[in-house]
Amino acid sequence: MQETGEFDMAVCLSIYHASKRTLLAALLVAGLAAVGSGGDAMAESRINKSFFGATAIDGYDPVAYFTMTRAVRGVAEFSHIWLGATWQFANTKHREMFMVDPPKYAPQYGGYCAEALSNGSLFGTDPEA
Repeated sequence: MQETGEFDMAVCLSIYHASKRTLLAALLVAGLAAVGSGGDAMAESRINKSFFGATAIDGYDPVAYFTMTRAVRGVAEFSHIWLGATWQFANTKHREMFMVDPPKYAPQYGGYCAEALSNGSLFGTDPEA
């Protein structure tokens, strides 16, 4: 045991790392609770939407990535609201396919950049990338 007034860097580092782990665990639990809550407010924030109009993934057709293997712009005429966002499609068939099983066609991570999310930030993605 050290005398009073002495500084032990090892003790400080162990407290720092323990505090950091506790904070990270708390943030993880809070994040999982928010995602898993199913509440309307949280559901809406899970989708990357345009600032004006709340259009998901910049108006691109999410089904086209599967059926046409490329990015295709959707049109307002063929739209559907899901999780508080307006999803646009290239045609009626794509809209109907999406309406049957939205999670199958919706982008992972709500259309946000996966790398940015891993760093705790929210950034949109390039629908044509």
